Order: sequence, then C-alpha cells, then structure tokens
Amino acid sequence: MAPLVPDEVKDLITEHVRGFPTKVAGRTLLSLALTSRAFVGCARRALYMDPFRFLRLPACDKAISLLAALELGGLGVFVQKLDVLDSWAADLDAKAVVNDPKRWYELRGQPEGWAWAWAMLKASPRLVSVALPFNTSTQVSKLLKPLRDAKESLKKLTLQSISRYKPSRCLLLELLVSAKLSLNTLHLVNFANDGAPGGRMKVDRIPVGTVEELSIVSSLDLATVSLQLLPAMPTRLRSLELTLHIFNTNNIDNLLQQLRQQLTTLKLALEGHSYWPGGLSSYGRYHNGYAISSDAFKLLPSIKHLQITSSNTLSLARLDNLSRHSPNLQTLSFPESVRICDPPSTTLNAILPEGELKRILETWSDLRSVDLGCVPLASGRSYMLLEATARSRGWALTYRTCSASCPHCGDY
Repeated sequence: MAPLVPDEVKDLITEHVRGFPTKVAGRTLLSLALTSRAFVGCARRALYMDPFRFLRLPACDKAISLLAALELGGLGVFVQKLDVLDSWAADLDAKAVVNDPKRWYELRGQPEGWAWAWAMLKASPRLVSVALPFNTSTQVSKLLKPLRDAKESLKKLTLQSISRYKPSRCLLLELLVSAKLSLNTLHLVNFANDGAPGGRMKVDRIPVGTVEELSIVSSLDLATVSLQLLPAMPTRLRSLELTLHIFNTNNIDNLLQQLRQQLTTLKLALEGHSYWPGGLSSYGRYHNGYAISSDAFKLLPSIKHLQITSSNTLSLARLDNLSRHSPNLQTLSFPESVRICDPPSTTLNAILPEGELKRILETWSDLRSVDLGCVPLASGRSYMLLEATARSRGWALTYRTCSASCPHCGDY
C-alpha cells in the first residue's frame, strides 16, 4: 500500500495549480477532485475558495447550481471571495432563469438577482472578501445578519448602490456599526445623502477603526458631505481613494493634515459634468478645476503611491513641492492633468521643460512608475532625454502629447 501523501504537500500542489491560467487551473482542480481520492478534499477547497474565478458571465444556470452547492451541499464553508457578486446579481436580474422551478432562494418583494446574492452571502460564513449590490433600504437592512455571521473572517467589503433611488448613507452606516465588522478594506459606492441638511443622524461617521484602505465613490448629492463622514482621527488608515464630483480643497487639506504621518496611498478623482454653470472649458467637456491645492502637496510626508485625476493638476511647482516633502514616492500618476485639444501646436512650449522634469523625477530614488497625463508637446515630439533616463532607471514612463496653446497647460 502506497504511503499517504501529507496534507501539507497536497495543499502545496493545489496552491501551485491555482497559479495556472484560469482555464487550466479550473480543469486541473476539477480533475483532481473527481479522480483522486487523496486530492478530493484540498482540490474541492481550492475550487470553491474563489468560485467565480472559474465561471464566466453570462452563466445563469451555473450561478444557480453554485448556490445549490454552497447552500444545500454545504460547500459554502470553503468560500473566501465573492468579489463579483454584484455583477452576477445584475446579470440574473436581466435574464430569465429557466432551470430553477423551485426558486428556494426567493425573497418576497425582492428581485431575483438580489435574492440570489443575499442567499450566496448567507451560505458563505467564512468569507474574507465580498462585493454586495443593493437597490433599497430594505435590502441594506437584510444584509445585517449574514454580515454578522461572517464577521470573524470578513476583511474586505464593497457596498454599491445600483439603483437610481439610493439608500441613505445614514442607514448604511448604521448597518456597518451594527454588524461590528473588523474590516481592513471598505469601498462605498453611490450611496445617497439624507433628507434635509442639518438633520440628526444616529451615526455620523464611517466606522473605520480597523480599516486600512478606504474608498468612497460618491454621487453628486453626496459630494459636499462625503469628507465629513470620516472620523476625526482614523488611526489605521493607510490608503484613501475618493472619487467625487466637486471637491472642497479646504476639506481635503484638513483631512490630509490629520492623516499626514500614516497615509501611504492617495487617489483623488474629480469628475466633471457638462451641465455645470461655468464649469466648461471650450477645450474639453471636463470641469476645469483642482482636486487638490498646491499647499496640500506639503502634507504627504509618508506617501508612496499618488494618483490625482483632474485637470490643472500637474505643474513644475507642484512636482517640486512634492519632491521636497515626499521623499519615498514610488508611483506617481496624473492621468488627466491636462486636456487634449486640436489642432496641436507646431512648436515646443516651455511650460513643462524636459530638463526640469528630469531633475525633479530623479530626486525620488524609489520611483518605479510615472504617468504625466497630457504634456504640452506638439504631436510627434517627445521627451527623448526623459525617456532615456526612464529606461536606465527602470521607470515605467507614460505621457500623451497635448497642444501647447491649451489653456489647461500652465504652471498654476
């Protein structure tokens, strides 16, 4: 009789298989689970750890079969990741499911896709990461028990409104507090403001005592109050991402002042709308504004990864400010710093001279990646010396050419 293979060795083998390309990994793990008695346990765990990795949209019948395996077959204890639950729920809502006559997961008054997502969450008590959709305040309330059941293991949570009528931020925050989660990562997408300004709330800030990575993607009605939801002193926050329609740069400066010694990743995105009065430039459809003030670049001493998506962001003065106060920078990105406009200028403009750019970028010894967005160079021209420096230092350098006459270009 052949000696038994130690569990540690089997786990190493299945973990190695999980690193294969998705199709190969899925077929190999399934083969191990079906044909090898020694590997059936660990291969099954590996298959159900992140089950949607091996399923492709649209596959409604497979989604229903997966729920049956988790809930009725007891395999939900293996599930750790349901990061695309929101996408699958939306697809189920859009398509009729023909092979599910009993609909045992159906919830009265709730769309089929959301009821399925809720049942998936409920059947997975050891989740580590999940993305949940919601349409109504009732759905938010129903999430409380399954989130509580998974609170010992859950570390990453994404809550996203997929409805025009967004549940209130007040109810959403009360849910997070009541569930008593110990999250590391929290993403909140498109939740709404509450009624009249100044109304009292039972919960007035995001409970992020344990959160290290926080992302808020807001709708327009929440733009002026999102920053107020952050706690006064978030002690563990290391990564912050804000995508709003309008920024109050004073609020941003105050927030960065609170986080200055601990923040290592900052992503700010300013989204414009063509219906804003006075918000249009004749050169583009985006709001011609700042996401961050020049002084705020002095408040990032520990920053390693910085991305700012708005017009009028990149300038020599700002880069110089950043280089003097943020010595540990590794990635730098201004993907929409200026707007492309036609016709491009035929001459070089000295707004962002190559020599000064090279000098500033070389001050960061740990720099790995740079995206300058649109730079004021005529079409067909390039920063040849800067590109040579990037190759020699191992930087990933990205930029696009822009007209030198564009009013967005300038050292503001």
